[in-house]
Amino acid sequence: MKITIVTVGTRGDVEPFVALGCGLQKAGHTVKIATHAAFESFVREYDLDFALISGSVQEAINSTEARETLEKNKTTFAFIMKVRQKAAPLVLTAVKELAEACKGSDHLMCTPLTMYITFFIAQEFSIPLSVGCVSPAGPTRDFHSIIVPPPFAWLPGFAKRAYNFSSHRIMGNLVWQGQRPLLNAAWREVFGHGLPLREPLTAAFTKTPPLMFYAYSKHVLAKPADWSKVQCVTGYWFLKPSHYWKPDAGLEKFLQSGSKPVYIGYGSMNDGQNKNGKIKDLILETVRRAGQRAVVLNAGLGWAQNELPENIFVTEPVPFEFLFPKMAAVIHHGGAGTTAAGLRAGVPSVITPLIYDQRFWAWCVENIGAGTKPVAWSRLTPDNLSASISSALTSTDIKNKARLASERINQEDGVAKAVELFNTYYC
Repeated sequence: MKITIVTVGTRGDVEPFVALGCGLQKAGHTVKIATHAAFESFVREYDLDFALISGSVQEAINSTEARETLEKNKTTFAFIMKVRQKAAPLVLTAVKELAEACKGSDHLMCTPLTMYITFFIAQEFSIPLSVGCVSPAGPTRDFHSIIVPPPFAWLPGFAKRAYNFSSHRIMGNLVWQGQRPLLNAAWREVFGHGLPLREPLTAAFTKTPPLMFYAYSKHVLAKPADWSKVQCVTGYWFLKPSHYWKPDAGLEKFLQSGSKPVYIGYGSMNDGQNKNGKIKDLILETVRRAGQRAVVLNAGLGWAQNELPENIFVTEPVPFEFLFPKMAAVIHHGGAGTTAAGLRAGVPSVITPLIYDQRFWAWCVENIGAGTKPVAWSRLTPDNLSASISSALTSTDIKNKARLASERINQEDGVAKAVELFNTYYC
């Protein structure tokens, strides 16, 4: 079967689908990943086909306008609208590119970020569709939409459940109404007709539900009782490091030269948040106050090793499977992929979320006790970050729960489960 997987976003939005693509290809399918140009070499490194989707969600996220919206503590929805404005000029090109990439496919898989555009292309070409999610998507009374804050703790149970369910429905409609004007104009030009005014997926998925894969562990977020049998929590989709990758000699020497360090990395968040050296100053002062050795992700920081104290090693992106088990704790922004890797490694997490899904995963990690209480990026200081690191390193309860989460996660094989479900359902 020829399968095209459509995914956009940051590395954490693409890597799990490369892992799944490898699993599907091993099972005899031919897999193409349609995504941004920045990931072409990464996709091809794993012997998967590649198709271009122009633009970059990461660039839109890191735009000055989007960042200022976040820094002024405006709503997540306002932030999404700013990102949409930056991405708008590329929509027509993306529709044309994706239509070409999907022609001749036997099956399409999309993500929540690409769900509407892929759903309508699947309809145009009469191609079966499934959905892969690294974060939960779909109405439930058990937990809130990842786009909104959780309900207040003091609310009675029935009110929390009503809030949760309503948050999914309301945000789904708002996201569609935000995307429709962009997609509608492009659709008229490419396919000669417009798109429906009302949110289309609820009715379509109720009538003919696609298989929905949730690429996270049930031990981190259990499957809700009100989800259907085609909504499947598989376990995480972890990608093995490429056989081309070798650890840096300097990094290995640093790891062996003293006590276990902490990891500090904000990945795709660095580019837009390092204005006036904000992250540099924060990290240097935090590490000094915490009195720890640290491995710091250099993405977007522009650090040179010779300008740092000897207790800090700066590294370019490195497979978390190699690095995180060697850490005493991991400090990060709460992206789905980084959160998964930290839990898999069994070390305490300190999450400082900036945007919507990061806040959701920080909430999940706190709920299972594998990390400290999250500190919102807007409130982050060397004082509260160093205090959180100290709590993570000294709390026996957090350490034990992080180890337990790791044991359970490592007993799962999310890729194998997803491939088994796919073959059973579609082959």
